[in-house]
Amino acid sequence: MSMEEQYDTQIRNYREEIRRLSGRRNMDCSATKTLPSEILSSIFREFVNGHRSGPGPKCLPVTHVCQLWRAVALNEPRLWSDLAGLSSNWLGECEKRSKAAPLKIRYVGYRGISDDGEPESDQSTFALSNSSQCPWVESSAISTKAQKVLDPLFGQPNRLGQLHIEACKDDLISRLDAPAPYLSTLNVGRVDIPEGFLGGIAPRLHSVSIRVSCVSLGASWLNNVQRLSLCRWKIAGDGNASGIVSSLAGLTQLEFLSMTFPENLTALGSIVDKVTLPKLKTAQFCFSDSQLGLVSVFDHISCPNLRRLSINWPSGFNDIPVASQVAQFFSRNCDFTPESLRRGAWFDASRIELSSKEAESVPVHEDSDLPRLLFRNYRPLFVRDFLHEAFPGIHIRYYRLVSGGVVLEDLPGVEELSLCDTGPTFGLLLDGSPVFPTLRRVRLEQVSLRPKAQTFPKLKKWLKAQKMLEKLTIVKGYAFTEKDVQALEKIVKVVEVV
Repeated sequence: MSMEEQYDTQIRNYREEIRRLSGRRNMDCSATKTLPSEILSSIFREFVNGHRSGPGPKCLPVTHVCQLWRAVALNEPRLWSDLAGLSSNWLGECEKRSKAAPLKIRYVGYRGISDDGEPESDQSTFALSNSSQCPWVESSAISTKAQKVLDPLFGQPNRLGQLHIEACKDDLISRLDAPAPYLSTLNVGRVDIPEGFLGGIAPRLHSVSIRVSCVSLGASWLNNVQRLSLCRWKIAGDGNASGIVSSLAGLTQLEFLSMTFPENLTALGSIVDKVTLPKLKTAQFCFSDSQLGLVSVFDHISCPNLRRLSINWPSGFNDIPVASQVAQFFSRNCDFTPESLRRGAWFDASRIELSSKEAESVPVHEDSDLPRLLFRNYRPLFVRDFLHEAFPGIHIRYYRLVSGGVVLEDLPGVEELSLCDTGPTFGLLLDGSPVFPTLRRVRLEQVSLRPKAQTFPKLKKWLKAQKMLEKLTIVKGYAFTEKDVQALEKIVKVVEVV
């Protein structure tokens, strides 16, 4: 053995000894050594809820800490049950270690073109920020080797806990024809759901997302669903709206519904009975130009606990009667009179939101019982044109305009006005602005005064016209010099620079 080989051998031995001593130290000196294995298992399960940092299972780092932790982890099947995103080298081993624990599986075939021959597009999916949960999470295709490992599991629906299946062969999904007692989450994309799916029995299934697929909403396996997202889908059977309404009758546990109307919807049909969704709190609907007549569906649906309604109109929408009909639906089902209006958003200038004052401090993507009515692609219409029938005597007290608006609507009763990120249109905004006789507070956030020689005099003139104005707050007012602020203090009682 050469001298180099002798040193290399010693180095390897030292490394092994260091690893062994580190494991002994972690086990003998850790405060967790007295914890029962059941407690350690619970801690480990919380640990694996995070994001995977590599191709191996999430619990893998735990097994390298010490022999005690390794033994506990290897004897906890639930730690090895997440097969989604694993490399093909780990899939088989984790499936064995999971024993009888419900599995989390992601099976995505070739991602090419959609079933109708057109490239996939999310234009029909409305602003994800309207919801606390995204309707769909994009996934990359799995390898052929991984498919071979996962294929046999489709013959065991009783092993499924969470399933994301997309662009698979029809004969694969048709094998899911037996009850799935532990399935809690289902995402299906670009593959039609057959009759007899899951044997019609999935008692723990609470969250379902369907995309570019054909499905029957009357299927019994949907009976306990609480969250349902339907995007670019097709309804099985007779393609009319009456079929959708009657199918919704069985979804009595539904709390969240996000839906684009089916692509094969042909007619409204005759609807006799009114459907009640007793637990529905959040509803999101997306209309195309040809589907605006379907808003009459809302006349046949009752949602006594509705707290949030989001509508994505087609681009350039300006139909006041249709908007009024939707607003009346919300008014009938939610004991709420809007007092806060927000037009535009940092990411979407076409957005309009009506809510209570309290809701302004709660991000729109968070779950909340505070009522909200949201429209998107609602560009040219004034809210007063469609709200007076739904909310007689309405007074908007808090008015917020964000991101590039060029018109301030004349709304009676406004007490607080916020103008945010108006860009180069600030001068035009002031030119066309009405006088607000009840306005007491104004907030300017990141407004532009360019060209300042013309815009700043317009601002002073506009502030003087608001006779009840008590306070002006300037946030991130980089365009305002100290001299400008002093000039404004001569007009408004209190000027605050934040």
